[in-house]
Amino acid sequence: MTKGNEPKNNSTSRMQYDGSTIMLLALMNNTDWRRRPSAIESMILDRYKKQRHTLYVTFLLFFMLFVYGMSERHAITSGSDPNLNIDFLNALNDRNTTQTYFGAQSLNLNDKIRTRVVYFILDGLRFDAIQTNPSLKALLTSTWFASDSLLLKMSTQFPTVSVPNWQSLITGARPSLHGRVGNDDLTPYTFDSIFTSVMSVGMKNGLSGDGWWSILLNGHLTPFYGDGTSPTLTHNFGDAFYTHGHSDRNKDIAYNQRFHAAINSQTVVRRSNGSMDIIQFDYDLFLSYYGDIDGESHSFGPQSSQTQSAIDDKVMFVREGINAITTLDAMTQTRTVFIITSDHGHVNAGGHGGDAHVLMTVPLIVYVKDSQLASAKNLLPVYSTFDTVDIATTIAGLLGAPVPRQSEGTFISPLISALVPASKWHHLYFDLFKQKQSLVKALLKQWNQSSLESQYHSLLADAMEKNINITVLNNNINALSTLIEVSKTHRITHIMMRNFLFGLVIGIFGILALCIVFHRSTFLNFYALLPLRGLLLNRRFTKNMAEDKSVSTYVQRVHRTFFIFALVIIGLWWLLMMILLLVIFANIYRPTDEWRWQLTLFNSAHDAYVLIVGICVFGSFLVTVLIALTVWLVFSLKNMTIWLSSKQVTKSLVLSPTASLYYLSLYVTFLFTMNAILFHLSQSFHCLWLPFIRRVTIITPMTLNLRFQALTISFMMMPPMLSLMAINILIRNHLFRQFPIPQFHEHKECQTTRFHILANQCEHDE
Repeated sequence: MTKGNEPKNNSTSRMQYDGSTIMLLALMNNTDWRRRPSAIESMILDRYKKQRHTLYVTFLLFFMLFVYGMSERHAITSGSDPNLNIDFLNALNDRNTTQTYFGAQSLNLNDKIRTRVVYFILDGLRFDAIQTNPSLKALLTSTWFASDSLLLKMSTQFPTVSVPNWQSLITGARPSLHGRVGNDDLTPYTFDSIFTSVMSVGMKNGLSGDGWWSILLNGHLTPFYGDGTSPTLTHNFGDAFYTHGHSDRNKDIAYNQRFHAAINSQTVVRRSNGSMDIIQFDYDLFLSYYGDIDGESHSFGPQSSQTQSAIDDKVMFVREGINAITTLDAMTQTRTVFIITSDHGHVNAGGHGGDAHVLMTVPLIVYVKDSQLASAKNLLPVYSTFDTVDIATTIAGLLGAPVPRQSEGTFISPLISALVPASKWHHLYFDLFKQKQSLVKALLKQWNQSSLESQYHSLLADAMEKNINITVLNNNINALSTLIEVSKTHRITHIMMRNFLFGLVIGIFGILALCIVFHRSTFLNFYALLPLRGLLLNRRFTKNMAEDKSVSTYVQRVHRTFFIFALVIIGLWWLLMMILLLVIFANIYRPTDEWRWQLTLFNSAHDAYVLIVGICVFGSFLVTVLIALTVWLVFSLKNMTIWLSSKQVTKSLVLSPTASLYYLSLYVTFLFTMNAILFHLSQSFHCLWLPFIRRVTIITPMTLNLRFQALTISFMMMPPMLSLMAINILIRNHLFRQFPIPQFHEHKECQTTRFHILANQCEHDE
């Protein structure tokens, strides 16, 4: 029958049944499909029932992806995961062991003068502020300050986030050892600190500043004496909130008032002869923290007038504190060492967390009145660079207290040489050597690195003589510090290999399960994607099609076409999402001088919300539009319609928009879920893949940056998964309305079902 003589009801049948017929062709395994309508009905009914599994699996995969994303977020920004368990920490912090060679009291550095350290931490102060801020520059170059001060450039710790660097500043341990990587889920420090160290030898400590410090230093401060912190809630002080942050000016004023309240505090002290004295500012170590420079830098950038004004205020606070304390020192025979530093810098757009140079370099300013520190000759071993972990170690040495037991730092030799009597140098360096030796032993034992322990047996021997000279001690300290890094490298290599092998096994099973579920629960036919010849796997598709090559060719053509279209959609989607991330977000919403795909991308929680909402809305809309445009393309281009036409098979079959949308959306869904599994497999060796099981606890710039990149990609994957779930549900509901389930059972009683009519029509057309 020619097309011109085709009955009018053919178009009706074609429009009514074509979508399902294309699906039947996709799953045909026999050649007499036109003559077995009842078998076809059973197959389509069974497949419709199984198709529900696809929805469940898609939802499960989306939920899995969400869990992965939340787990990676936990690994990036929250919690503390120290690389020493509580038993090793308790053993290292045991003061009885330290007292066997150090003594129960602090070293008497000077018989006549008491030494005190006042420690200023100016959150967010960049190193270049010493040149760009007039007030700070004027302080450093003033006559009374310059000759008695020392300025050093310090390398801060990665990640350049406040709380991890606070812990490094007071414990001397790097984040790769203490494990804290973010500001969330604050818990008290379990590592030894300069506060607990000075308390262990009878000294008093205190602090003023943000309330976070009182949480972190719970148990580290002199009871009922040292905690001078204020609440952290900004609105309590009337400070303003901004898009990317908030001002802390009024909070810093409150912190400064607490600082001066401590300076003016009076303590009654009983002397050894039984007399009573009243002492003002009776602290051996005092920390004064200010946060407004960081707040203004987040809000307006580090070079803004607001940030410069915040620096001016802090310089004034520091100057007033120095004047007040040095006045007391003159009356009480006390020498105070003033140390001024920062925890991290800021990029020009505002924000921190990455490893840019401006983030990783901070100033260390040390002032001691009448010390001639600027011109003092260093008689101890000199290092080319200094690290912020060296500050806590050096403070302990300046006070004659034991080094914090988990410190990875060394002494800042110019300060020890100028401010500590030479007779005490050996005692301090021997304590530093014993501390490093104990720390290395604990790490090697906990990580089961017996090979390193054997290799460095002589360095770890307990029989090291106490009277060994400082040069040899210093060389051994450097060797032990190197061994700590070697031990970390071995440990992280072991974890990565374990994670990769574990992830590879899980990934292979996940991919196989995904293919099986989609092949058996949907109308997708992966055999049709394979070559007709030469592959054993394709025999299942081709063995029953030999008598009808046109059907086989047509089914393969349809599946391959939509699979290729799905690949194109995936590629376009990733390209456009990267344009959204790199161009729109990084260059329009928040322009930066240097693009870095790391934590610096998020200057604030607002930035994170903007990006997440943008990805969710734009990503969901984008994948829907791409699928719709592809379907429109299939039915708009004449050549494409001809190529996909079914005239080679039967005139009653025409590719419908419903069938096209069905195939395309399911192939895109399959490829997106496959993409998610492959992505998590590829990044599993360095990132958290399963919660609490495969976490890489040793933080390095590589591992943390890759974790952040994995997090952003995970969020990018979520919107299309959600959109495709909705699309598949809508298509499925449409097909159920077109072919209701009860009609599948009518073939036993009634021979006029839709499938019978369709089969008869196909035979009639032939």
